[in-house]
Order: sequence, then structure tokens, then C-alpha cells
Amino acid sequence: YKAKIRSKLENIDHSQEKLDVGFVQVMTKLEKQLVDSKSTKAVFSFRLLEKLNPAQEGVWINGLMKNEADSVRNYAQRRMNEVKGLSVSDQYVIRADKDVAGYDAKKMLNKIDLQAILGNGGDISKQRIQKLTRSELPDDRQYAAELLLHSSAEENASFLIDLLSDAEPKVRKTAIATSVKINSPEIIMSLIGNLASPIYGNRAMSSLVLIGGKALPFLENAFYQSGQSTQTVLRIVQVIGRIGGQRAKDLLWGKIDFPDKVVVSQVLLSLGESGFKAGISQITRIKYAIENDIADIAWNLNAMESIGNDPETIRIWKALEEEDRNDIDHIYMLLAMLYDTRSIQLVKESIESGTSEGTSYAVELLDVFLSEQLKVKVIPVLDDLTNSEKINRLEIFYPKLKLDRKLAIKFLLNRDFTQTNRWTKACAIEQIGLQRIGDFKLDLIAQLFNPDRLIREMAAWALFEIDSEAYEINSRRLGIDGKRWLDRSVIPGARLKLRLFEKIVFFQTLSIFDGVSGLALSFLSDISKEIRLAADDFMSIDEKINNDFFIVYQGTVQYYEKSVYEMDYTSGQFIGEIIAPVGFANSNIIIAKTGTILLKINKDEFYELMADNISLTGRILEYI
Repeated sequence: YKAKIRSKLENIDHSQEKLDVGFVQVMTKLEKQLVDSKSTKAVFSFRLLEKLNPAQEGVWINGLMKNEADSVRNYAQRRMNEVKGLSVSDQYVIRADKDVAGYDAKKMLNKIDLQAILGNGGDISKQRIQKLTRSELPDDRQYAAELLLHSSAEENASFLIDLLSDAEPKVRKTAIATSVKINSPEIIMSLIGNLASPIYGNRAMSSLVLIGGKALPFLENAFYQSGQSTQTVLRIVQVIGRIGGQRAKDLLWGKIDFPDKVVVSQVLLSLGESGFKAGISQITRIKYAIENDIADIAWNLNAMESIGNDPETIRIWKALEEEDRNDIDHIYMLLAMLYDTRSIQLVKESIESGTSEGTSYAVELLDVFLSEQLKVKVIPVLDDLTNSEKINRLEIFYPKLKLDRKLAIKFLLNRDFTQTNRWTKACAIEQIGLQRIGDFKLDLIAQLFNPDRLIREMAAWALFEIDSEAYEINSRRLGIDGKRWLDRSVIPGARLKLRLFEKIVFFQTLSIFDGVSGLALSFLSDISKEIRLAADDFMSIDEKINNDFFIVYQGTVQYYEKSVYEMDYTSGQFIGEIIAPVGFANSNIIIAKTGTILLKINKDEFYELMADNISLTGRILEYI
């Protein structure tokens, strides 16, 4: 029987470079929705496709052009102009008819500029670019960035470096797009400098990926540059993984023993994304990573048994369960580096089928090709066993700790971030606050200085619940601004804003996010900002002037299209892409029916988050 299974594995009729985590299905669905009759779906799908595979942006625009809705085709034309560098170029003309609409917005070339262009063989002169780059008007500087896209003179590229640090968002965004085609070493380094920006970091990542292998040496130098923030280093690793190729894999492997464990975790993920296969000298290190994941799973299972699954602790129990699922996905990815990817895919799909037959078949497959050393550890984790049975099977390798509920919570709070994620830690702190465990006051005081806002806010809340005086004394050490920030989210009566934890719990109640992990929702919470509207306050949500999605947290807003009432949005509803009809401005408006709290989410950051989280993407696609 084992011989038959081995023969089947050896004769799989197609190869697979890397493990599929649902990416193919999502891409197929998004491509189909480009021609959907609902403009919201079509544009949403395009924006997400653009993030998932920026190299194919032109293909997606052409797909959008086939949509029957005028508003969608108009949007596609605008995006095509951006790609060609023509967003504001139509405002700059040699001559214009005064009787034609829009004459006032046109900017005529003067005689000197026209002579310079003609004298330069039709190319843009250095003086012209210099004048526009140093103009006080943002439109002029944006026009300069677009002109550089069509300039063949290398001397003009130096001006792009200035535009890549421009204070005006639309100018810098255009410059980042232009840098894909004009990418001298200095420009690539300027792009890497933009990775640290919360506003431009995602765009800079996309441009560096499109530049490709040419950017790798500069990314490598920037990785080891002193003073780099952890966030920037993580983004550099992500970019290297997305560029791919053997050189990228070699660079990533060179960082496998980096001192920061958070960075090493991202290195492994990027290696998996690039389709890495371990050589003989690399196998031991990958096996070590797998065993670390299994050790974390064993510890979490033990903690789940200690904490219990009752109404009071259900949230932290589910958080630990999600951690184990995430560790199992990580194990699949690591196994795909050691063994045939298609075989691991078959195991993964069989287990995720949820049937006893599928799990039994997967275990039989693993029994055939896994080494004896891994087999005795991996199979108990993936097999259809109860938590107690898994703990007993793993106990010989990972001795069981005797933990009571309080001790388990304390360990969860103080474990390394690579072993226990921020959401699980936040749930542990919630338990400390709810149970008012005074023994952990010193742990909470230490967490007041945690750089992670989610942990910091929850520690402040729990400390205030246990001992308001201790909170008052220790929060002063954060400085005036830091204390005021916490006071506004912790002290009853003085509260002016929601804690990140409250947003996450709210997201978990919504059907749109059903099945999405608390960790993924914590990242969504990070990028959501509160907007409070009084009754009858209104705002325009046209795509041309609004770059945010909204979720109604509390209250009700009425949606009007071209002054005609369409519907009410109530608590928990998602307001997505709203495209203005051709020839209309401010045609889509929401008006607060009562006092309302909206959660505003930047579209670029939201699409980037979805591109990194396929389960979240799948849920959103079902909803829209």
C-alpha cells in the first residue's frame, strides 16, 4: 500500500514551485469581477489585483476597459493616464480655445519653453524640468514627475530624487511611479528611504518589486544599514522575497540567523513566497524551524488545557487556537522547502477537507515521505486528535508544564513576540483586568512602555481596573502626551476614543470578517481611524476626492447618489468603492442620521493588508 502511495507521489503529472494558500482562486475570482455590472465590485477587484501583482497592472486596466458601466471605463481611462504619465499633462498646452470648457484650468507654454523643446529635438529640456521641479505649485511638480517618465536625458533624473521627498502626497506618489522606469542607484536608494513611511511605504515596495533584480544589491546594503527601524527591515525582506529569483533566495538565506527573531520569521515567510528549496547544507536549519513551530504548538495546547474553554476565557482560548493554526500553516510552508511542493499541497488539502478520510489519507502520505525524525513530531500535530491526545503524544519531546490558569496567563503576557502574537497577549491582559489579578501589577507597569499601541492600551486599562492610583503614578512616566493619549482611552468619563482592542472585538462580531484571525483584525484596527459625526453632518465619498473606506461603528448614515436617497448604512456595514458617474462631482454623499462613529480605513493600506492576508481577502470578496 505504501509502495502505491509512493508511486502516486512520484508520478504527479505537474510540478509546483510554491505552496498555494488560496492565491490562485482569489486571483481568478478577482479577474472575473473586473467586468461586473456593479462598479463597486469592478473597481475594488482592480485595486486589489494591482496590489497582488503590480507587474500586470496594464492587463488589469484593459480588463476594466471592457466593463459596460461608463463610470468604470472612465475610471480605467484615468488609471491608464496615470500609468502613461498623463494625469495632469493635459493641463499644459501650447494653445487653447477660450470658448472651450475648462480653458481656465489650462496652462499655456510660453515662447521660451516652446523654443527650448523645439531646440532640444522634442525632448524636455533640463531648464524646463528644473523650473517645474522648483515651482511652488504642486501641479507643476507633479507635471515634472510625469515629464520625467518621457525624458531620455540622464541628467534630468537627478530632479526625480528631489520629487521623491516632496511634501505633497500626489507629487511624491507620481514620482514613485515614475521611478519604475527611471531607476538610477540614487533613485533606488531614495525609494528604499520611502519604505519607512506609513503613507508611501506600500507604493515604494511595489515600485521596487517592479524594478526587480537591479534593486537587490541596494536592498541588501540598506538591510544592514545602522539605525534602520524594524518595520523598514521587514519591508526590505518582503520586497526581496517578492522580487524572487535565485539571487533573492541567496540573499534571504544569508539572513536566516539574524539576531532579531521577528526578522527571521519574515525571512522564512519570504523564502516560502519565493519558492525556496533547501539544499543539503540548509536542511538542518529548516528542520530546526519546524521543530520550533511544533514546540510552540505543544506549549499553546498545554496553556489551552490550563486556561479552559468557558465563557470567561473563550476569547483567549480561541486566540491560542488561531496561533496553532497559523503555526501549522507555517509548518506546511517549511515542509514544502524540504519535500516536493505538490505532495505537501496534497497533504494540506486533504487535512483541510475536514473529513476523517482526508486526514487519514494525509497522515498515510506523510508516513511515506517524511523522515523518521520529523514524522514522530509532525504527524501528532496534524492528525485528527483531541488536544489531550496531542499533548500526550508530544510530551516525550516537549515535556508538559504544570500550569494553573493564572500562571499560564502570566507566561503568555511575557513570552517572546515570535512565540505569542500581539492579539493573544492582548487577550491575556484582558483576563488580568477582568479578574483583577493584583499579583501582575509589575508586569502591567512594564507593558505601559511597550512600543505596540495595542499592548500599551490594554496594559493601561487593566492596571486602571486593578489600581487606579498605580496607573496614575506610572502613566506620568510616559510624558504629558503619552499619558493624555492613554487617559482618553482608559479613564471612564474622560474617554474620547476607542481602544484598538475594542475595534478588534467589534470587527469579530461582523459577518464580513467571520473566520478571519484576531491577529489579522488587529492589523486592520491599526489602520482604522475614528470619525465622529453629529446628526445632519455630511461628507462626500466620491472616489476622486476620497481615498478611504468606512465601517459604521455606531449610529446610522444615509447614502445619497446625485441627491437621491439610496439606503441607510447602520452599525457594522461596510462602505466600499463609490465611483462618481461621468461628468458629476460630489455626487455620492453620506449624511449622519444620528450621532455616528465611523471607522475610516485608508484604501491603499487596506488593499496592502488584504494582499498579505488571503483569508481576509476571501471574506471581503464574498461580502462585496
